[in-house]
Amino acid sequence: YLPAGASERRRLLERYDLNLVAGFLATVMHDPARPPTGEIEHEAAALAASGAAVLVLAAALPGDTYDEGASLSAADWIRLAERIQEADELVSSHGLDLAFHPHAGTAVATAEDIETFLETTSVDLCLDTGHVFLGGADPVTIARDAGKRVRHVHLKDVDVKVAERLQARSGDLDIDSVYDRLQEAGYRGWFVLEQDTALTAEPEPGAGPVAAARQSLEYFRGIASAKLSTSASKEE
Repeated sequence: YLPAGASERRRLLERYDLNLVAGFLATVMHDPARPPTGEIEHEAAALAASGAAVLVLAAALPGDTYDEGASLSAADWIRLAERIQEADELVSSHGLDLAFHPHAGTAVATAEDIETFLETTSVDLCLDTGHVFLGGADPVTIARDAGKRVRHVHLKDVDVKVAERLQARSGDLDIDSVYDRLQEAGYRGWFVLEQDTALTAEPEPGAGPVAAARQSLEYFRGIASAKLSTSASKEE
């Protein structure tokens, strides 16, 4: 969606008065024969030159898709934890923060995986409400119990019964409570409003992604405004 070159990317964003918040990288982290240092170094340097503040990292499994699930061995987990910590130091050397992203179809996807990650590393978390839910964890619980470890947030809802809720265009996650728990934990970072979809044709003007983005923004502003009003009333 954006130019690969950092300077060209930055010029394009500035033309529309935009800033790059973060960038995402999925790379194999646990393979002893495939150290990810070079790939992480390249991405961190490019993001830093583009004006970003966060590198969002996922531990990919071998292959080109997210369709294959696999469990890591104890040795794999030890290596993964070590390399995540090394990645944190590497990314920090470029002036960026690292946020690790549990992601469906990767080495860290399930509720148990997330718990192991939190126990074996001190690296901050990217809380993606949709992927956490798909992995069997409760995003509200993670926001409450691990809120101090959350450095970056991807907010997305999930349609559990898509056919029944198609016209309502609503999901099933308690986004309000996720927001509340993160505020209680002191989170002051960005909320990235994500909608995963695939375009099969050019949308009509004002429709498609721009309409979905507007809907998400209005919904999020409603949550934030309501919480701010409640806080102000309590203070008075």
